[in-house]
Amino acid sequence: MSLFGLLKKIVKPVITRPAIARKLSSYLLRGENLLDAWSNELLVYAYEGVHPKHALMNFSCFFIDHVTPNDDVLDIGCGRGIVAMAVADKARQITGIDFEKKNILFAQTHYSKPNLTFICGDALRDLPNREFDVIILSSVLEHIAERSAFLQQLRPLGKKLLIRVPLITRDWKPLLKQKWGIEHRLDKTHFMEYREEEFESEITAGGWRLEKSQTRFGELWAVAMRL
Repeated sequence: MSLFGLLKKIVKPVITRPAIARKLSSYLLRGENLLDAWSNELLVYAYEGVHPKHALMNFSCFFIDHVTPNDDVLDIGCGRGIVAMAVADKARQITGIDFEKKNILFAQTHYSKPNLTFICGDALRDLPNREFDVIILSSVLEHIAERSAFLQQLRPLGKKLLIRVPLITRDWKPLLKQKWGIEHRLDKTHFMEYREEEFESEITAGGWRLEKSQTRFGELWAVAMRL
């Protein structure tokens, strides 16, 4: 028997005991979180400031498909401006707002169109005081504590919402991590990661009607209309 085979024979009866297996599994799940965080951060640098998920998921298409050439669009939490730039090819006008100055500087430096404007501001305090045809909330709602109040705040500003949020049901592991008291969120700044029924209830409480939704890449993509 090889040394590896001998070690396996000795170790396996120990680590497969339920209490020990659970303890080791919890360490591995925490390690998985750390590796995911590191890889996601490094991938942004590897692709010169833009995470490769944007191209692989092609998620700008969802927002482009749900605007018209006559629409005036507000992209709240626009980040580095990737979705706003894509939507600018179709919409009449689009304004992107983000509270991170570095994101806005990146967007202003890399993306330019006559119908595209980027501003630095807080979504809870600094939104433009006028009505838009469409409001984009791509990975935004989960970062807000009082989401129903925020959705109510948006009602005078827009007729239609295009929303993308993470699902806690994207896989079984987040549910197990939550049960075991291990960090289960994709981002520690998330106040919420949704089940489908929770999302619909929240949208309704905020004064909107969920018109349609779909699940893609473990996320919920939805269109909501103002009541």
